[in-house]
Formats: sequence, C-alpha cells, structure tokens
Amino acid sequence: TPTRLTSHSVIATKWVSERLLVTASLLRTQTFESAEHGVAGTNRLRLSPYLSASYNPLHVHDLRLRAFYKKSFRLPTFNDLYYPQVGVRSLLPEDAEQYNIGLTLGRSPATYLKQLTLTADLYHNRVDNKIVAFPTGNLHQWSMVNVGKVIINGADLSLESLMQLTGKIMLQAGGSYSWQDATDRTDPRQVNYGHQLPYTPPHSGSAHASLGFHQLQLAYTLIWSGTRYSNGYNDTAYRMEGYTDHSLSLQQSFSTRLGQLTLIGEALNLAGRNYEIVRNYPMPGRSYRLTLSFHL
Repeated sequence: TPTRLTSHSVIATKWVSERLLVTASLLRTQTFESAEHGVAGTNRLRLSPYLSASYNPLHVHDLRLRAFYKKSFRLPTFNDLYYPQVGVRSLLPEDAEQYNIGLTLGRSPATYLKQLTLTADLYHNRVDNKIVAFPTGNLHQWSMVNVGKVIINGADLSLESLMQLTGKIMLQAGGSYSWQDATDRTDPRQVNYGHQLPYTPPHSGSAHASLGFHQLQLAYTLIWSGTRYSNGYNDTAYRMEGYTDHSLSLQQSFSTRLGQLTLIGEALNLAGRNYEIVRNYPMPGRSYRLTLSFHL
C-alpha cells in the first residue's frame, strides 16, 4: 500500500518592456514515499530552473522571436510502478534539459482575413532515464522501462487562419507538421545505439478546416503519421508503415428557453483503413457517432 506526498514550491519573476518579455522561475520538487508493508520508494528532491525570453524586433509587424531553457523532472506514476504485469518498481525518475528557439508571425486583419498566425520552433532535448512503454514478448502486456540517455532534436511548424468568406460564413483552417529525431544514446556498444525510439515517427502532422454559418458548423480533420518502428532496434522486420485518418463532423446548436441544445454527427476514419498505431492491434474502420448534449 504505497503512499506518496509531493511538495511543489516555486519562485518566479518577470520583466516586461515594449519589445522584450523575460521570465524566470525555480521550481523545487520534493517527494515523501511510504508503504504499509515492505520497502518504500526513494524520496526525491529536484530543483528545476526555467528561463524564457520573447523579443519583438519590429514595431510595425506582429513578429516575436522566442527562446527558452528548462530543466524538468518527471516521477513515474503509480501505474508505471505498480500496475500488475506492467509496472516496474525499480523505475527511475526522468530528468530532462530542454532548449528551444522559435518565432511567431502574425498578419494584421484584412477585410476577409481575420487572423493568420505562423509559428516555428526548433528544439533540442537531453533526457536521462527516459520513461517509455515498451512491448514485451506478449503483445497483451507492455512494460515500462528506462532508456538511460536519449537525445531528441526536432522542429514544429503550424499555421492557423480565420477568414470571413461572406457576411455570415466563417472559415477556420490550419495545419501542423512535426519532425522529431529521438535516438537512444545510452551505450555505443549496443546494436540499437543511435536508433529511433519505438513508436516515435520522425514525421507527423495534422490539418483541420471548419465552416461556420450561424449555429451550424461543418468540420474536417486529418491526422497523419509517417513510418516508425515497433522496436528500439530499427530493423526492417519492425518497420511499420505510416497512416492517415480523415474525419468529418456536422454540428448544429439550438437555443431553447431551458438552455443550449447541441447535436453532433461524426463520420470517423472515412477511408475505412484498419491502420495500426500499435503492431498487431488494428484500429476500427469507418464508424459513425451521434452526440446530443444539453447545457442549462
């Protein structure tokens, strides 16, 4: 019967000028572990600094350059530690150092274009004892493991827009793309040294678009994932093909004297593909869902 008491205390500061915003904080995390029977978990104490800056180099454009540094600490959950046949009681906490630079660019509203925002980020993470779920020989049972050292390099791009097509019709559309190189750098003597972590696609993205007319909304969403591996050793035998998932939804709201009534109809996985997020566990094909909600 394990018990964990966690204490978080933080000191933070912020400096603001016309063009520059700087924030800094120091988080202190301490845990107190106990158990009615047997040996309790190890008490932990970590200091996690954070520093960020955002700068607007131009007065006339909505452009901000951003950067941050963060040291983070993640404890294994009780599921990670104790869940039957999955939890690993010797699991270590995860420590990470994160570096990020990016920019946000916005466009001033025009007659029909109400919003246009572009964000781009590059990041570099160094993680010790990264906690990952790893399939065992029995696919019905997974195990939580520590990967001693992981280096993660990546880039994120996103674009969001809001357009007034007519006096009554609004179009909201956007998309995102992520590139992530997350490799095991624990031991150069191991065959999987420098290989991508399991179930971590180097390329992935999403897109969405919705048309709004009064209280009626038609929406489309796309989720896309590139190829990835089901094992930390990136052999062709463990290679998994990428997949796409398309969905449509139609939402109508009604105002009544008692409250707001909303009816949502969805068509999920329009292509009907039984793609696999986890090997040998195909997702359901095309399906439909109807939701009725009432808000007082």
